Amino acid sequence: MFMVDLIRYATPEGDLQAYVSRPHSSGEYPAIVLLSDQVGFDKHFFDLLHRFVHAGLAVMAPDLYRQSTQAPEGEAEAARPVEALPEEQVRHEVQRALAWLRNQGYTQGHATAVVGIGVNAPFALWASSIQPLPPQAVVAVGGDPDFLREHAALVQSAVAGYFGPEVTDLIGIKAALDAGSIPADLETFPVDPIALLNPKSPGFDQEAAAQLWQRLDDFLAQQLANSWH
Repeated sequence: MFMVDLIRYATPEGDLQAYVSRPHSSGEYPAIVLLSDQVGFDKHFFDLLHRFVHAGLAVMAPDLYRQSTQAPEGEAEAARPVEALPEEQVRHEVQRALAWLRNQGYTQGHATAVVGIGVNAPFALWASSIQPLPPQAVVAVGGDPDFLREHAALVQSAVAGYFGPEVTDLIGIKAALDAGSIPADLETFPVDPIALLNPKSPGFDQEAAAQLWQRLDDFLAQQLANSWH
């Protein structure tokens, strides 16, 4: 079991909160900002957080939905969905989380990535355009690739996107990213990929889930290669 700490950090616009965790071993690590799905911090989300930490990553999960009064480790099996957040608020918190994470002694000099799930996956894709210092990589699991469709020329980070069967234009999106020499791993799955992250989901498929995790792990390992443990 990894320790998960609730931290409060100052920004020019006011204090923000996040859950953070990192491997037990001393040293420095590559790091990710992990954006929850609409249900926020439930038990499944903390299981995902632990999985990334177990892989050797420091993880910061911004408290987008102000759920910090909920017990860490997600004692409830499920959390109720919460309302969508204003886009500017989420973008602001992603930028501030990246800045805080990069400034920690255990991440300095290492690559960072943003991983977004479900309704907040598009904000991971948007993070690829942050100026002046975008993350090394971004990952979207679920959601819609509209940002890539409309703003491929702004993308500066390596991109992984794993989508449901309703997304049918990944070839064109990949071609647009290739034109900008952006490394990209894009795939559609026969079911909603969010369900593949949770073995208790009604739509869970073990074989497809194994394929998704293999691609996600390989992508992060390659893009964070200089600092992956």
